[in-house]
Amino acid sequence: MIDPENGDYRLAPGSPAEGYGCLTFAGDGYVQREGNKSRHLLRGLREESIDVWGDIDGNTTWDADTVRVLGDLTVLDGVTLSITPGCRVEFVGHHRLSVEGRIQALGSPEERIVFTSADPSGFAPDSTLTGAWDGIHFPGTSALNEPSTFAYCLIEYSKALRDTAMIGAMEVDRFSKLNVINTIYQNNVADWGAALYCIGASAPRLIGCLITNNVAFTGGSAVYSTDAYPRLIACTIAGNHDLNPEPYATTAPVMSMVSKPQTSGSILWDNSSSFLWPIQLFEAKEYYTRYCNVEGGFRGEGCIDLYPFFAFEEGEHPFELLEASPCIDAGPLDVSELNLPALDLAGRPRIMGDRVDMGAYEYQGPTDVSSTGATSIALSSFPNPFNPSTEIHFQLREDEWVTVAIFDSKGERVRTLIERSYLRAQDYRVLWDGRNEQGQSLASGVYLARPHLGDRNSHSKKMLLLK
Repeated sequence: MIDPENGDYRLAPGSPAEGYGCLTFAGDGYVQREGNKSRHLLRGLREESIDVWGDIDGNTTWDADTVRVLGDLTVLDGVTLSITPGCRVEFVGHHRLSVEGRIQALGSPEERIVFTSADPSGFAPDSTLTGAWDGIHFPGTSALNEPSTFAYCLIEYSKALRDTAMIGAMEVDRFSKLNVINTIYQNNVADWGAALYCIGASAPRLIGCLITNNVAFTGGSAVYSTDAYPRLIACTIAGNHDLNPEPYATTAPVMSMVSKPQTSGSILWDNSSSFLWPIQLFEAKEYYTRYCNVEGGFRGEGCIDLYPFFAFEEGEHPFELLEASPCIDAGPLDVSELNLPALDLAGRPRIMGDRVDMGAYEYQGPTDVSSTGATSIALSSFPNPFNPSTEIHFQLREDEWVTVAIFDSKGERVRTLIERSYLRAQDYRVLWDGRNEQGQSLASGVYLARPHLGDRNSHSKKMLLLK
């Protein structure tokens, strides 16, 4: 090369490499072509972009700020594609990524891997392909490959085509060794299964994922499965839309046909449709639906139908839980087989308090033990959830004037259990029978036991009444 130390990588006269490759200089950097890949490097800086297309026929790592996909791309059987945290994968045109081998897209809470369109401004929830890409496909991928994993990724602006029908941003066909962890699916459009479409006895696992603002023209604005067994674990599926205008056409954010989706510890709420009897799960089995908050109700073990109290405008994560949420400490009792990651979607500890929470976010708010010094109070209740009564236990660390009252999720006092009494420093137990001051049984929902010490409020204990 003429002067590689100073960035001139042109071949010197007589080089044995003459006639191979293509090297074009532009501005302060250069473009280096290597088969079906070109690298755009800025001299003196570590930032780089990579243009890719065609077949990936050897183990490859994308370690770049931006990877631009200029044509259909296939990871061949037996080959692993690895993508480093913070990488942005932009599809320049309606191209697809097919995985016949293995993909490891392992981001982090601080540096998500983004799969997106290079022209999101042209994207619209319609049948045009402007501003869209063709999704990620596992077309009968061999089970001899090691598992594929997406962690802390963002998948958006896909309109994936299969023959004449649009299907999910991620299609899984006859393949089960796929784990999608703490990943966000948003702004994807399909006829069926806007975020995930699985078929042919596939059994992918989505763990701790947020699926929101996706659109289906026919049904399955989040997930559609036929002859498949997807697992939706600790996911939040909210704000998706089925646009099928027929009031008698069955639609739901999670639809299954001759399938057994397993849904554990998830929230399904505020997903719209024109169906005369709006539902969140179509043809799901009670046995495989456990400890979920399902709008409209579902008769699975531990399932509830209570407003989840999302944060919305409060903070970076609009679907995290507020203190009043009935989803806190309401997830599956046994998480040993769920393979939950150590952190939630926001990168915070996955299990806090007594139990794992429902949904993709773990509430990190105040604990039951206040840290205000000698006058602090330790507060707990058992059983929780309860029906018809629960025993509230608290421990005073010094003599104190105490009031203990029960509040509903709107902050209104419904019952006073202890009215300003001077109590000695010791353990106390008081029974609440789930009734208000008038002796009327209260409805299912979230209630707060709130102690008042002297002239100070202490932390509350959330309790869930289930009937």
